[in-house]
Parts: sequence; structure tokens; C-alpha cells
Amino acid sequence: VAVGLDPAPAVGIVGVFHDGDHIHQHIRCIGGPAYSLTDMMSLAEGVCGVTVHREGAVVEGEVITRALAYVAIGIDDTDTGTEGATFALALALLQHLAKLDGVMPIGHRVAMLNPLLEERTAGNSCSYIELAVEPGQIPRIEESAVRFVAGEAASPNWGIAVRQGFRIPGNLRAYGRSARGEVLTLETAEATAERFGARLHGGRGVIGALAAISLIGLPHDVLLDPQRDVCAGWEPEG
Repeated sequence: VAVGLDPAPAVGIVGVFHDGDHIHQHIRCIGGPAYSLTDMMSLAEGVCGVTVHREGAVVEGEVITRALAYVAIGIDDTDTGTEGATFALALALLQHLAKLDGVMPIGHRVAMLNPLLEERTAGNSCSYIELAVEPGQIPRIEESAVRFVAGEAASPNWGIAVRQGFRIPGNLRAYGRSARGEVLTLETAEATAERFGARLHGGRGVIGALAAISLIGLPHDVLLDPQRDVCAGWEPEG
């Protein structure tokens, strides 16, 4: 990886590899990024170690971080017609879990489901949050999420879905497409969750919570438009 002064890039990733409980990133840089690597990177959250060496103006280094698991939590049906908002509760959940040891928050998104569903409280949206979690802490994080939502939800129908892993198989994505145009049953949600390794907690809201997880990775404008085809260009298998 070549680095240099403008117009060349000032920093480049030479390689990344997984070694047991850690991730090793080999970085080559010059200028400001070199200062960040030599003087600041070791202070960043989650960094376990930094080694550096210079070759003239170029600095090469290895940054070692903990190997974390990607965890997504979908949430739905936490509000009533007069009280609560699922998007707000999901954001509060993200902030709550971020305070726990072994958790790094990634983000929060809102997705629209079937706008014609009779039981909807407003436009029929669901939410999901994304976390990076130390693998051994996942059961504790999941338990904390269930307790928090159960205690804060205004509706007894609240539901959450928890799943690990970035990849969304085609048939899981298809579940999300169905949730945007059809009325799905609890039995369908439970069967889909079992097939794709998601864990469901709560009541009827698990249908939309699983749909939220199935829509992860889509652009913001697609998430908010239930008329958009979420399976276009997606692998059909899985």
C-alpha cells in the first residue's frame, strides 16, 4: 500500500487478521495520520496495544483491538395510540446498553413496515440497534435488553429480536419484504427466527422486531419507503 503527500493517500490498511480474541490491523501512514498512530491511537477505547516503526517519513504500525461480535436488536410494538414511541425507546435502549462493560454502540435505525396494517399505532415503523459486543457478554446484554424494554414499553405487545452476524440471507430479507406488504403471523416469525438464528422475546411485537433485523444494511431512504423492493439484487438463496 503506497502512501504519500497529496494527491496520494496519507493512510492505508496493509492487512487485517483475526488471532484468537484479538484483531490485528497493519497500518501505513504519513503526516497527521502518523501522529495519530504513534501518539493517540493507544488511548482509543477498545485498543489493547499499538506497535510502530518508522521508515523515513512513513510510519508503519500494528493496532490490536478486541475481537467483538456484531449484535443486532430489533424492536417493535412498544407504544400505544396515546403513549410511547418505538424509535425513542430503541434509542434509549442503545444508550442504556452502551453503559455496560464489553459493549460499543454502533447505531440506531428506523424502518417502515406495512402502512395498511389495522393494528398500527401510527405509520407502522419498527427500529433496530446495532452493537459490537464481547462474545462472552452477549447473554448478559440480551437479558438486559429484555428487562429494559419490558420495563419501559407502554404496550404489553412489545417484542424484540436478537441476532448475531452481519450477513442477511436472502430468505431472511424476503421476510422483511413480506412484512412491508402483508400481514404476517406469529408462527411465521417464530419459524423464520429459528431458521436464521434469531432469538425472540415478548409478544406480538416480535413479528415487526424480526422484520427490523431482516432489513439491516439497506439505505436510509429504502428503510423509510415501504414501497421499495428490499430484495432487488439480493441473493435468493439462504
